[in-house]
Amino acid sequence: MGYEQVSVITNCVRTGRQEGYLKCMVETGLNDILMSLHGVAAETHDGLTGVKGSQQCVLQTASMASEVSGPRSRFNCVVCQENCDDCEAAADLMA
Repeated sequence: MGYEQVSVITNCVRTGRQEGYLKCMVETGLNDILMSLHGVAAETHDGLTGVKGSQQCVLQTASMASEVSGPRSRFNCVVCQENCDDCEAAADLMA
């Protein structure tokens, strides 16, 4: 592509549900992925996103990213009343 850095910020729903999608993105130049994880417990994350199964998509994408060669994996989390007690556990899960 000619760019040193190709990044995506994602909720991981598509990458976690569509087999081969992340690998295709890496093969076409993706080298940085920022995933949104808003709760350690699935019910917290899914409740905040409004998408049942979305936390599992994040975890699946993170696992796939570690298996394919190339992308730097990062996480973000919007801290709010529903998940503020999980910050330390979330940091451990993302490590």
